[in-house]
Amino acid sequence: MEISGYRIWKKARNRNGGVVENGNWNSLWEIVTPARVKHLLWNAGFNRILGTTNCGWCLRDDHGDFVVAGTAWDGGTFSILEAEALALKEAIQGVITLHISHVIFESDSQLLVHGLKSNSCGNSEFNVIIDSIKLLLLDFPNFKVKFVKRPANLVAHTLSKAANS
Repeated sequence: MEISGYRIWKKARNRNGGVVENGNWNSLWEIVTPARVKHLLWNAGFNRILGTTNCGWCLRDDHGDFVVAGTAWDGGTFSILEAEALALKEAIQGVITLHISHVIFESDSQLLVHGLKSNSCGNSEFNVIIDSIKLLLLDFPNFKVKFVKRPANLVAHTLSKAANS
């Protein structure tokens, strides 16, 4: 990742209320996992002027320290739920490429997390994306997806906005 991406993450982390005090990470983000587990937050956004859908994700280690981040954009706009699902798929594929095997993916989209845990099916674009994510998750049993409140996801929100630049 470029150094400028690190600066964006650092700025968002500080604005998020997350600060390092005496070597300890202080934020709304919860650290409760063994050392080999990484936490990944992701988010989606839109640029209505350019007509793009953007995503950003940030991977932290078990101490809350930055590991890597990514951004992407795609032409066209989707519903917010579809965009969040596409952002998760992008994040999963990024982590797979990095050969990281234990990840908790955290999102502020409760509907998306519920959709991944649901057994319902359908023909909508959202369901097609959800099904492709479920297939990815089947191949990686140490990947988990969970809901977090929005204040814990501001870093990924800022990265999704940075995808415009």
